[in-house]
Amino acid sequence: MNLHEATKHLHHAAEEHPFAISMLDGTIKDQHWCDWLEAMRMIHAAIDPYVPDYVKRAHTLQHDLMEMMPLVPNQFEVTKNFINKLDNPVNIGGTAYILLGAHRRGGRVIEKSMKEKGLLLPNNHIHFDDPSNSELYVRQLREYSHLKDGAELAFNTIIEIFDCIIEKGV
Repeated sequence: MNLHEATKHLHHAAEEHPFAISMLDGTIKDQHWCDWLEAMRMIHAAIDPYVPDYVKRAHTLQHDLMEMMPLVPNQFEVTKNFINKLDNPVNIGGTAYILLGAHRRGGRVIEKSMKEKGLLLPNNHIHFDDPSNSELYVRQLREYSHLKDGAELAFNTIIEIFDCIIEKGV
């Protein structure tokens, strides 16, 4: 069983979360998007040293955050706690698989939906300089079933971050 099959139930739980739905239906608040970008930037800053240059995302997420100015992102304890768990190959690899796959696939759907709704929020982080090698990297990670625990941890954390952003309100 590959990672996609092993985490399908969590993928659906994340997609059905009210926060994810707000991204897709164009009702996401600017501050919520800013907070989401910051959580992703923090996580990618932790995993970027371990992935190939062509999939590193912290710099593009920082660019997105600069475009959000003058909004200032909130940081959440759940994100900081998760970063502390990115101390081994299973958690780093599982997280890379989930996030890079989400940026490459779901991110494009979200960007298109936002544009259709007239919501022009920055999405630089979903555009890769080397799309073919980036896709190949995600596909390779998908086959490493031993990364399942790390991928599950990443999905559960994403859902917790969604909850924190919504609870913070704005």
